[in-house]
Amino acid sequence: MDATDQRMVEIINNHCIRLNEIIENILQLSRRERSRPETLDLGQWVRSFVDEYRQGNDLGNDSLRAITGAGEAVAVVADPQQLQQVVWNLVQNALRYGRLPGEPARVMVVSRLGEHGVPVLEVIDRGPGIPQKVAAQIFEPFYTTHEYGTGLGLYLARQMAEANQALLEYVRVAGGGSCFRLVLTPPARSPADALEADQADTA
Repeated sequence: MDATDQRMVEIINNHCIRLNEIIENILQLSRRERSRPETLDLGQWVRSFVDEYRQGNDLGNDSLRAITGAGEAVAVVADPQQLQQVVWNLVQNALRYGRLPGEPARVMVVSRLGEHGVPVLEVIDRGPGIPQKVAAQIFEPFYTTHEYGTGLGLYLARQMAEANQALLEYVRVAGGGSCFRLVLTPPARSPADALEADQADTA
């Protein structure tokens, strides 16, 4: 094929991939199963996720690291399959969009205890960040600023997070970059319960 035909095939392929992503996302919406929560060691889960992602995806010059607190056990209650889908989506977005022009992506998956002892999982990149006006809409269905985006990935991620009594939010990183923060449920209580208990202790 000459260069023009090769370019046409590339365009067709890109649109087929985008259409397939839309169909897959809509199917996920329609057949979403109830969560089956388990108690997980979040640090161990994060390390396993990063190892499996590296093995199944060619990162090229990009980097993906697991950051877990040394000696800090972080227990959470979540459906491991749905947690996998949420974090996979966040990592895919970070590797695709969270990079500066001409530079490889640098992505971290962080497990830690947040304020009031609430377990937190964060996907952080060192890219350009998301403008404030765009950030206010990124969790809305079908909202996208990218030519081949479906506008459903982050919406589905937040829906699955909520099905696991977790909170998913976007946090801008000082000095450049983005952080998608998942505030998870500790054993026997929700994040909201933990905040209320801490406030009662300090009252």
